Amino acid sequence: MNPAAPEESLPLPSGCEPRCPGCPHRQLSADASASQKYNWLQTKLASWQDKLNPLQAVAEEKRWGYRDRVTLACRWLPELGWQLGMHLKTAWQDEILAIPGCPLHTPRVNHLMQLLAEHLPCGEDFPLTWLVQAGNQVTLVVKDRKLPDLHWLSRLENLLQELGYDGLWLHLNPATGKKVLAKKHWQLVWGQPRSLDALGLIYGPCGFQQLLPELYQQALKQAVDFLQPDADSCVVDFYSGSGASLQHWLKHQAACIGVESGGEAVESAAGNAPQASILRGYCRERLPQVESWVAEQDPDRQQTRLLYTNPPRIGMEPEVTRWINDSYQPERLAYLSCSAGTLKRDLEALTHYRVVSIHPYDFFPQTRHLETLVLLEKTGCRFRHTRTTDLA
Repeated sequence: MNPAAPEESLPLPSGCEPRCPGCPHRQLSADASASQKYNWLQTKLASWQDKLNPLQAVAEEKRWGYRDRVTLACRWLPELGWQLGMHLKTAWQDEILAIPGCPLHTPRVNHLMQLLAEHLPCGEDFPLTWLVQAGNQVTLVVKDRKLPDLHWLSRLENLLQELGYDGLWLHLNPATGKKVLAKKHWQLVWGQPRSLDALGLIYGPCGFQQLLPELYQQALKQAVDFLQPDADSCVVDFYSGSGASLQHWLKHQAACIGVESGGEAVESAAGNAPQASILRGYCRERLPQVESWVAEQDPDRQQTRLLYTNPPRIGMEPEVTRWINDSYQPERLAYLSCSAGTLKRDLEALTHYRVVSIHPYDFFPQTRHLETLVLLEKTGCRFRHTRTTDLA
């Protein structure tokens, strides 16, 4: 267990805006933050407390300056210029709280904010509403239907390249607001449309970026080590993203199929894991096709059936949980969750499975959030852990 730690209040890090709501743990020590997260998870997953392992985290020096994927609100104020940062609701208005030197951002994110504030035209000419950065891809969300004048772009191209960016997009979205992005009206105005992340995976401007790749790799390694995919197994991978997990099943010669709703993620996964079968759509809508694929791979149920799932915060769709529990019935499954509440709901629905172990990961230092990997096996199917997988 993670030992309890006193919640001492530390000085605000340099560059921190005191009113910023983004990082509620920023004045807690690493131990105090870990203890608070662990205790909260214990409460949420009380039925499986005996399966809970210590929280895994990165070293202290890596807990700052790691966020290279951001969505920041933008507003033009004639007296102050461009303000880039967080929405802050007050009693009298919806304010944009500028955070130009955020210590949680990578230095280049802060530099990018500074460059945009200096070089973009005024809000009347360029109605910028959001800045979205996904690793090396940058998107400016403009609240307009027509493409604005881009005379300022030539001043930024070399600077963007020096900061290591690959592409700059304009996204015309006249309805942007709480929902930042829409499906249509994207235009690449500089650079290339795809990049490679720290794991060598292809992604685009909407690509989900793991902020701490080494910790994500550790979680994936743990899942692979438990599932033990091989040439005599088939793996169903729900919410498969851009293919990071699919690569691992293929590496171990397992037949695998992924399901993902995002078009860009599916396109990237096709390049990252070309030997995998990949379906686009909501997982509940693709169950018939997955069922057919499983039947083709394993008509006599001779293969070891495995499952990996990494759903969004809403958890797995009820139809998917029922299909796993009553139809596919994998021998082992690994569930990486970003919401303990929906995780608890889904574990309770998987009545044919028992929890083997629970492994929390601190993917988001200085915040309240954590990810949780749960390893499960089919009831009555005792699995002996016999191999350590080297994914280096």
